[in-house]
Amino acid sequence: MALRIIKFDPSEGIDQKLVEIEPGVWQGSRGPAFDINALQQYGITQVLSITVVTIPPTKCICLWQLCVDDGQPWTEEQIAFVRTFCQFCLYDRRIFLIHCDHGSSRSTGAMVIWKMVSSRMDKYQAYAYMRENNPYANCRQEILDSLPERI
Repeated sequence: MALRIIKFDPSEGIDQKLVEIEPGVWQGSRGPAFDINALQQYGITQVLSITVVTIPPTKCICLWQLCVDDGQPWTEEQIAFVRTFCQFCLYDRRIFLIHCDHGSSRSTGAMVIWKMVSSRMDKYQAYAYMRENNPYANCRQEILDSLPERI
């Protein structure tokens, strides 16, 4: 089970939340990524936004953005971008948030990459780990199929 699940007021019909997968590793929906107070409260300094819209930068965080349509497989370049973000955060021991609009599909795809990088799991083990540790993790099959088996 996740260490913490923090719920926010719903907006745009979306259940807004942050889920701490491991200490300093957060997955969530779009709303909390805009909430400067929440980011500061949980010490989040790096945010990877995987949405179809861009998010305005904020003064307290470093924002990485990847615009991806949820129904599409990811390209090698998109996977490499997520891997670079994960390696950067792991190397510098950054507290980070990976989010998408609803906090379930695209962000789970990126969290699978993070787990593959951090723990040398294959994508199936990493996805199973995410499903065990986040009740919202539900990666679309197109995204999961496009990920390499190992990183």
